[in-house]
Amino acid sequence: FPSHDTPSWEEPEQSPDTGFVKGNLKKSLGSFGMMTGGALGLFGDLIGSEAIKDYGLGAAEGAMMYNRDANSRMYTPEVNPADTYEKEGLWEATKEVPQFVAEQALQNLPLMVGTGGVTGIAGRKAAQASIAKALAAKGIQKEAAKKMTKDQLVSTLGKEAIDSATRRGAIEAGIASTAQWGGLTAGSIYAEQEEKDPLKALGYGVAAGALEVLPEMALARATGLGRKILGLPETVAKQPLKSWKDVAKTTTIDLLKQGTMEGTQEIAQTALERLGKDEDLTSRDAIKEMALAGIAGAGMGVAIVTGK
Repeated sequence: FPSHDTPSWEEPEQSPDTGFVKGNLKKSLGSFGMMTGGALGLFGDLIGSEAIKDYGLGAAEGAMMYNRDANSRMYTPEVNPADTYEKEGLWEATKEVPQFVAEQALQNLPLMVGTGGVTGIAGRKAAQASIAKALAAKGIQKEAAKKMTKDQLVSTLGKEAIDSATRRGAIEAGIASTAQWGGLTAGSIYAEQEEKDPLKALGYGVAAGALEVLPEMALARATGLGRKILGLPETVAKQPLKSWKDVAKTTTIDLLKQGTMEGTQEIAQTALERLGKDEDLTSRDAIKEMALAGIAGAGMGVAIVTGK
C-alpha cells in the first residue's frame, strides 16, 4: 500500500475493468490492510513510538486509497439502500438489498474465514488438552488415546467429561475470537479517529469485537459444528426431523433467530465504533449507517442458516 505521505496523491479516474466478485474481494483485502495498519499505529502510540505509529497509519491510509481505487474499477457500482430509500422510496431500496448483502458478505468473508480458522484451532487444542487430561487420569496414555474412536471416548470418559471439554474449547475459542476482532476493530477505529486516542479506540474496539463471539457460538451450537471443529463426539443423539413440515418449522425459527442476532450485533458494533470515533448516534448519517449494518448482518445470518 502507498504511504500516507505520498506527495500530491490524487485518486485516479479508472475505466471499469473488474467484476463483482473480484472487486469486492479486493476491497476485503483493503479493509484488512486498513484494520491491521490501524492496529499497528495504535500499538505504536501506546508504546510511544512515533515511527511505528506513522508507519501503521500510513499503511491504513494506503489501504483506504486501495479500496477507493478498487471501487472505481468495478463494473457494478456499490449500492446504498438507505440513500435509495430517501431518494426513490421503499420499493427501490428493497430491490437493492440482495446486492448490498452480497457485497458485504464478499467483503467480510475472507476475514471471517481467517479469524474463524484461528478461533477453531485455539478451541480444538483446548478441548483436546482437556480430553487428554481426563484420559491420563484413567491411566490411558497418549498413544492409546489416539487409537480410540469417538464412541469409545464417550463410553470411557462419560458425558460430563466430554461436555467439560466442549466448554473449555468454547471458552478458549471465545477468547481467541475476541482478541482477534477486538484488535482489528480497535485498529479500524484508531485509523478513522480525527483526534487519535489509543485507549478509547482499544476500549471500544474490544467491546465491539467481543460481540462477534455471540452469534458465532450460537451458530456453532445450533448446527453441531462446534463439536465437529473441536473433534468431539455428540453425547446425546439428536432425533431426526420426521417431515418437511418439521424441517420448514425448524429452519424458519433458525432464520429468525440467527438473522435477528446477527443484525442486532452489527448495529451494536457499529454504534460502539462510532462512539470510539467520537461520532454521534442520532444524526441521519448515524441512523443510516446502523440501519445498513443491521440489514447486512441479518442478511448474512439468513444466508448462513440457509447454507446449513
